[in-house]
Amino acid sequence: MVKILRQYLKFEAKTNLKTYTFQQIQPTIKWDKVDQDLYLAIINGQVDTIAESPAETAEDADLLISKMHQMLTKAATESSSKKSKYKAKPKLKVWTPIIKSSLKEMRKCYEVWSRNGKPTNPADKSYQDRVNTRKEFKKQVKVEQARERDREKQEILEARTRDSKLYHKLVKRQQE
Repeated sequence: MVKILRQYLKFEAKTNLKTYTFQQIQPTIKWDKVDQDLYLAIINGQVDTIAESPAETAEDADLLISKMHQMLTKAATESSSKKSKYKAKPKLKVWTPIIKSSLKEMRKCYEVWSRNGKPTNPADKSYQDRVNTRKEFKKQVKVEQARERDREKQEILEARTRDSKLYHKLVKRQQE
């Protein structure tokens, strides 16, 4: 017990030697989305208090600069748009009602299979249904992706004769 207490005190003494400072991360300001009228109003409301205090010494000047920095930072964060919540992108590039119904069916079969204790015996009906619906879902996704590729290729061929700008845009998208 005494040995553990000594180790704890040594650890406490070692950690007290270093002081850790954590800075708060400032949000990135998107200047093209800042409400300029609000930004100017906030600055104009606070600039009078800074202008009244003259800087006679270097310390006063340093304090004045830090106040100005805080004022500008506060005005920028208050007038900028708040970051939108994360929106998950769809995992599939193609989404059709056929794929949606196939996915629902696959999830239902998975739920039945899960309620039956997740058997791995190939002779089990719930296992077979789960495997078959999964294959069907993957097949539907591949078919729809192929249709989408064909549609894009056809669009490129049609655009070649009509609009060169659209044609090059589509070719660029194809190369990505």
